[in-house]
Amino acid sequence: MKKIINKLTAGFMIIAGIASAGSASAQTDMDAIMMNKKQFCQGLNYDYSSWDHYWEGTFKRDNQNLGTLSRQSVMYMGAYGITNKLNVLASVPYVWTKASAGTLHGAEGIQDLAVFVKWKPITMTFGKNQFSLFTIGGFSTPLSNYVIDYLPKQIVRRDLL
Repeated sequence: MKKIINKLTAGFMIIAGIASAGSASAQTDMDAIMMNKKQFCQGLNYDYSSWDHYWEGTFKRDNQNLGTLSRQSVMYMGAYGITNKLNVLASVPYVWTKASAGTLHGAEGIQDLAVFVKWKPITMTFGKNQFSLFTIGGFSTPLSNYVIDYLPKQIVRRDLL
């Protein structure tokens, strides 16, 4: 299964690179980009990270039983403009983790569905300057039954932390 996902990831990255050979722009829940009315934007995001130290509350941990943890994810994200000032965004990541030491096996699976609404209620122009106010709200819910007790090894959405 991992080999298939790695091949799919590589294929998606190649296709995305070719498709965006010109200029590319994207939208996230935290940026100041809005989709126009009835405009739809979608894409795949690949992320890789690794670490050998992590935080548990206020305690910085170096756990030799885990070694170096690595985390990869492929996330689909879509954004739709309900109006020019109101957008809906949704994302679903597939995540897999691995430890270089210890007896715990890596975790793998679809993680959380996240849905956000982004609203731009105010835009004011002052000469060459512009001021915009954005409000964002949303929710996230697990799509698989992963165990939270094995943090940081478990599949946790870093983009919401």
